[in-house]
Amino acid sequence: PWVLSGVDLMIPAGKAVGLVGLNGAGKSTLVKLLCRFYDPDRGAILWNGVDLREMRPEDLRRRISGVFQDHLVYDLTAQDNVAIGDVEAYGDLDRVRTAAGYAGLDETLDALPRGYRTLLTRMFVSEDDPEDPTTGVVLSGGQSQRMALARAYFRGGRDLMILDEPSAGLDPEAEADLHAQIRRYRAGRTSLLISHRLNTVRDSDLLV
Repeated sequence: PWVLSGVDLMIPAGKAVGLVGLNGAGKSTLVKLLCRFYDPDRGAILWNGVDLREMRPEDLRRRISGVFQDHLVYDLTAQDNVAIGDVEAYGDLDRVRTAAGYAGLDETLDALPRGYRTLLTRMFVSEDDPEDPTTGVVLSGGQSQRMALARAYFRGGRDLMILDEPSAGLDPEAEADLHAQIRRYRAGRTSLLISHRLNTVRDSDLLV
């Protein structure tokens, strides 16, 4: 079915845009189009006047960071899980910790059995002692959400940050703190904040 019919939207440079809608309204579809996971059948999406279909997908995606609904934690160490957001700066632990701090996760990761070198999986365990917690740790749902956000922060000052329900797994207080942190971090930068709850994006510069 034709989901995004008659949509006419401009995301101003340097502003935070809050996109609100019911489940199934097409919010995530819009995100996938912006990232060129697929192209529109009708109409066009322009970036500074250039049709996205005329841009190489890798060049476009290099300018974007994002957190999506179907985020995940990789079967890697805590440091790797953050740093995979920008492989060109993969070994910069200070930058990894800064990104995790923005996401409210630094103390949690630092307190793991092997700190940032702890595996965030129980897939690989010691045969001698499979219950040994130092062989791997599984993050909670809310911590996994923050990990995805830390990965996006690690990508640094990209032209556009897309946050698709970035606080869906958090309690209300943590959700409020997270959005306040996002506003401070992204001040003066272009952001698209997507939610089905108006209160989570009410401080955006533009509401759609």
